[in-house]
Amino acid sequence: MTNRINPKTRILKVEEVGDFWRKQTMPRIRLKGKWLAKAGMLPNHYVQVESPLPGVLILHLVEITE
Repeated sequence: MTNRINPKTRILKVEEVGDFWRKQTMPRIRLKGKWLAKAGMLPNHYVQVESPLPGVLILHLVEITE
């Protein structure tokens, strides 16, 4: 879903995944789309995820030499 105010902003749903029967679930956010490539996040690259504050995630591309 694209935010109509800022087209570079995305609204994503936090999903609940896991074993619902055992009540062992966890949150998940899936990022996908052409907008990721436009943001410089290409397939087979690595991303560092930071959470400096509750409700805030920051993604940084990182170089990993294998």
